[in-house]
Amino acid sequence: MKVKMTKFSTLHSLHPFIGPAQAAVLEKMLQGEEGLYFQDLLNGLAADIKAMPQTGETDGQGDKAVVHLHYFMGNFDFWITERDMGNGTADVRQHQAFGFVNLGDPENAELGYISLPELFESNVELDLYWTPKTLAEVRASI
Repeated sequence: MKVKMTKFSTLHSLHPFIGPAQAAVLEKMLQGEEGLYFQDLLNGLAADIKAMPQTGETDGQGDKAVVHLHYFMGNFDFWITERDMGNGTADVRQHQAFGFVNLGDPENAELGYISLPELFESNVELDLYWTPKTLAEVRASI
């Protein structure tokens, strides 16, 4: 039997991937007129995150690795290809991810580990409308 997540349990499951400020706004959106729209959006995001590769699983893929998440703040961008080991829910604290970082200078953008708690302290936002694409496509776009 498949159990459907409620709007608030879905948001809770995304806690490791969404900063507190953005989560507070999304909680209000879930209660508003377009609550069902945001519930569907978050359910899809939760499923995508659960299916994401974990640390080390894209080794050797290079620019063919798929970017699953995008965070942004001003002209800073963080594209995530892998998440920490774990099941991708709030039961496992998400400390870091692996991806591509552009701190406003495309020539010095680089791959590396990214601390999600540090991003959230800086009030980055998760791009809720991101469409996964390869790292090569991301590099070509900056």
